[in-house]
Amino acid sequence: MFLMTFFYSQHIRIIFSQCVTIHQGGIKIFFIFTGLFLCQNSKHQKPTTMLLKTTLFNIALLFCLTNSTYPQEYVHAEVYGGKQQLREFIKEELVYPEKALNENTEGTVILSFIVKSDGAIENLKVSQSVSPELDNEAMRIFNQLLWDPANYRGMQLDEEQSMEFPFKLKKYKRCAKHRGYSEINYPYTLVDQSLTIYKGHQLDERAKPIFKEKGMGFNQFIAKNLVYPEAAMKQNIRGTVEVFFVVEPSGRVSNVKVLKPVGAGCSQEAIRLIKMLKWMPGIKDGKAVRTKLILKISFNLADFEQHRYISPNNANQM
Repeated sequence: MFLMTFFYSQHIRIIFSQCVTIHQGGIKIFFIFTGLFLCQNSKHQKPTTMLLKTTLFNIALLFCLTNSTYPQEYVHAEVYGGKQQLREFIKEELVYPEKALNENTEGTVILSFIVKSDGAIENLKVSQSVSPELDNEAMRIFNQLLWDPANYRGMQLDEEQSMEFPFKLKKYKRCAKHRGYSEINYPYTLVDQSLTIYKGHQLDERAKPIFKEKGMGFNQFIAKNLVYPEAAMKQNIRGTVEVFFVVEPSGRVSNVKVLKPVGAGCSQEAIRLIKMLKWMPGIKDGKAVRTKLILKISFNLADFEQHRYISPNNANQM
């Protein structure tokens, strides 16, 4: 009987630990009482009582298994492109403030905030400060990020989050050496500081890609640089990947997000191609501004040697 009680209690504990999403408070309580009931000393209990307890446990187990998809259905708020692209963006964008460099200031700035159901950010604040200079740099980088809201069963939700920005001098110096710059270079002297992201039709001059080879266009760039994923070739997968991104005033690409994916590595290859490009930023009122674009890249084995960039002339007109 001890073994049976242990079996019950262990399984209830494991099942209970998995019930962690927003609609499962009732499930937790249900299993607590079920566990207490089942794990009572049953030394002098009748066989019918034991049968009843076993039946109740089976019902409880079935109930939990039926609802075990809850944790997978809740998706946390996340920056466009996910954690990997966030790390890459910080490596490209972070500039150690001169005062902090001179004073050898290090530490981790933590920002707390709420991602609203529409992806907007509210209540942004520094919950762990290091210095005004490092706090401001963390804020500067954070304010460039776009977010997908938390989602539960198709319903978008508000969610509290926090983000850490570690500032380490040795690591930063290695990073700056590897990327080839310690300050952000802007093609234009005047830069819009509002962080507003504009559509193409709102601009005086649209953002334009810069190609290293003279006379090269998008079609030629894609044909030269696209690497058809091996898995996609083996499975004869084809299609068009649609990707959203922002061209920053510096000309770098940020907030890359696949809107229409194609499997077997095609989406990842489209992202790689887009991030290879350097841009001249869009211009509004004489200032370099942030610009949103959507590009489409076609994957088709039939014309692999002539992979085409599908140029959306109205890509900025979102």
